[in-house]
Formats: sequence, C-alpha cells, structure tokens
Amino acid sequence: MTSLSYEWRKKARRDTVNLVIYIVAMSLSIFAIYHILNSTALFQSYVQYSPYINALIVLVFGYKAAGAMGNVIYHSVREVSDHATASSIRTISKIGGVAVLLSLMTSIFGISPSAALTLGSFSGLVVGFATQTVLTHAVAGMFLVISRPFKHGDMITMSGHPGFVKEIKLMHTILQTKDGKKEILIPSGTIIGATIVKNLDVHTREGDNSE
Repeated sequence: MTSLSYEWRKKARRDTVNLVIYIVAMSLSIFAIYHILNSTALFQSYVQYSPYINALIVLVFGYKAAGAMGNVIYHSVREVSDHATASSIRTISKIGGVAVLLSLMTSIFGISPSAALTLGSFSGLVVGFATQTVLTHAVAGMFLVISRPFKHGDMITMSGHPGFVKEIKLMHTILQTKDGKKEILIPSGTIIGATIVKNLDVHTREGDNSE
C-alpha cells in the first residue's frame, strides 16, 4: 500500500467516525428534547413546538451526516481515481442525502407516508435522471479497475482508436498515440460494451522505455 493510499483510507476512516457521531448526536438530541418536553411541567406548554425543534435537529445533523458520507465516498474513490471524478461522485451522494433528508422532514411534520414516499421517489427520479450518465461511467470504471482487461503500457485498439494505455481512471481511460503527441480519452461506459484489441506483437511503451 502506498503512503498516498494510506492517507486516503485514514481520511475515510476519520469521516466515517464523524458520520457515526452526527447520527448518534441527532438521535440523542431528539430523545432528550422529547424527554424534557414531556416529563418537565415547566416545558409542557412547548410540546406543540416539538415537531419544529425535531425538524431543526434533523436538518442540522442530517445535513452534517450527508456531508460526512460524501467525504467518506470521496476519500474512498480517491484511492483509484482523480479529484474531479471523486468530487463528482461526492456531489451526487450529497444530493441523494438531501433527498432522503427531505423525506424525513415530511414524516416529522405528520405528512402521510404515501406523500413522503412520493416526494422521496420524485427526488430520487430527479437525481437519477440528472446523474444517469455519470453513474453509468462510474460503475463501468469500477468494473474496469477490478477486472483489469488491460494494464498501463498495453498497446490496444479501442473504439477504433489505437494507442498505449497511459492511465485507467474511474470515468475514462486515457490512451496515448504511438507518436506520443495526442491523448485519447475514452469513457468507461463505452469501454464496457466495446471490442478491445490487444496487440501482443509490440512491446509496451513501458518496456520500450526500459530498454
């Protein structure tokens, strides 16, 4: 394990701890408010405001938890991808977290479960349509990272483009032309469904450089 990978995993573990803290703090705060308002005569007149107090608690800690979850995903993805890709996936996860948060808010204010489900489904639908392409390439990139049909330095032809594999990222693979003057970025989703030709008669660029 490289020192950089270790740092990303260390940050991911730290963010996971923060996520657990926010969830526990939210649960304890809601329980404390319920106990105070219902067992203390001095505050019983404020029971009618409990939904608003609970909503505020869920909003604050829920948003913090969504951010922590996004950071966990970001630092985990950074082990195998670049900043731009990891940042995009973090943004998607935060949007999904906010959608779940909105659904929780509806239940706090006594909106019917069917209405809350409709809101959650609508939010998920919006997020799904907005991020469909990104998610397709991200998932395809994960399969490429795991299966490794080709490696750095291989001479391949993909989608009609020959070149040496320079880098395999989550969202795309970078090919370098034989003359070294151009880079070709091929989306991961395209690679999964494409025919890949590996040239076994030519030494890899990495091997040529070492000779």
